[in-house]
Amino acid sequence: MAKLVVAQYLTSITSLLFLLSHAKGNQIISSCSQTPYPNVCNSFISDTLLSSKDQYSHFNFRDMALQATVDRAKQAHQLALAVDLNSLDALAKVAWTDCLELSESTLSHLNHIVGSTTNTISTEDIQTWLSAALANQQTCKNGFIEMGLGSHLITITTILV
Repeated sequence: MAKLVVAQYLTSITSLLFLLSHAKGNQIISSCSQTPYPNVCNSFISDTLLSSKDQYSHFNFRDMALQATVDRAKQAHQLALAVDLNSLDALAKVAWTDCLELSESTLSHLNHIVGSTTNTISTEDIQTWLSAALANQQTCKNGFIEMGLGSHLITITTILV
């Protein structure tokens, strides 16, 4: 179930960029309704708006969606760093190390997107980096599965969501 929520969230954010790169303010609910998972979109975008205290009043929907993505990626990375490695066997530690590297790469790219002005990075580049984030997540998952560590993946995914 936790893996499904993460996949739905990332799919929603990616869809937002394809469909609604310029929606503003009161259009958020309407914009989220156009995504594959509107409830997930509303939840994450609302959380971002509430925590921003009007910081995004001049930003468009794309920027808010990107910030929500970065916020969740940071949360997941911090939780990953807090995992007790003593509870993992040698193979799981290798897979976990790979996942951390992928997570750091994802955060670096997402922070680059959010930290730049809207004119310096094209929508296509943003879509590419979001696609890479999805690929990194899948690569991490595949690493655990290919090593026969599916039970670790379920435990770790539960922690991260």
